[in-house]
Amino acid sequence: MKCNLHACSEFWDDIKTARKGAYQKKIFESSLNAEKFASVDIESKIDSIEILRAISTFIQNTSNEPEKYSELLDRQPFIENGFIIYKLRYAADGKGKSQGLRVIFCLTKEPVIVFVGLKFKNAVEDEQKFEAEILWRIKKFLKVNGTEK
Repeated sequence: MKCNLHACSEFWDDIKTARKGAYQKKIFESSLNAEKFASVDIESKIDSIEILRAISTFIQNTSNEPEKYSELLDRQPFIENGFIIYKLRYAADGKGKSQGLRVIFCLTKEPVIVFVGLKFKNAVEDEQKFEAEILWRIKKFLKVNGTEK
């Protein structure tokens, strides 16, 4: 299922941080130069980064039946705005799912995917602080994009 893609502004900072800490830096690098990257839409940005293209494809292919992939996805309803927050455990950089990436995204029925956060498991020192940051990012995204009730 083809979904509209969005990303919180802080998500791109997460990509830069993950690239710095990654053994395989190439999977986090854009195929676009910095000037072109700054001028293209979110979908093109995601498509230009190997790991994000793979994650986005996985999410889009599973978005119509996320319950079938419950072993990979934790979810938490963000009821007031119709978002469901998912945490995807994704094997990357020579690490399995348990030690790999944590990709936080929201999914709506429209279908819209909002990428909220991306961190390696070992980069999350305080799980509660990270969860609070994720909720702050979502609220900020909703406010900036005019969808907050």
